[in-house]
Amino acid sequence: MRRSIVAAARMAALTAAAHGALAIERYRLKNGKLPENWENLVPEFLPAPPPDPFLNVGPLVYRAIDGGYIVYSVGQDAKDDGGSKGDGHPPLDHAFRVMRVAPAAK
Repeated sequence: MRRSIVAAARMAALTAAAHGALAIERYRLKNGKLPENWENLVPEFLPAPPPDPFLNVGPLVYRAIDGGYIVYSVGQDAKDDGGSKGDGHPPLDHAFRVMRVAPAAK
């Protein structure tokens, strides 16, 4: 039973991260830049910051990275590993990365 609950939480985390990334992209398209934090997206793009299902309280982590941004859950260990999935089972964090690619020169 526990494995099913963890699997459902992992899927909820990835779904929430994708939903958050869509809101970030909508903000970026409207404003020409990434938001600084979740609060910049509320209430126009999100009703509230997406919750992390592995934490009793607190949103998913969002931060800009070189070339894009990352949205992630701290995962089953409830420890922020910087969005690293690691090599172990279970993975450290459940991350959704968006990398911006510069348009090709014409």
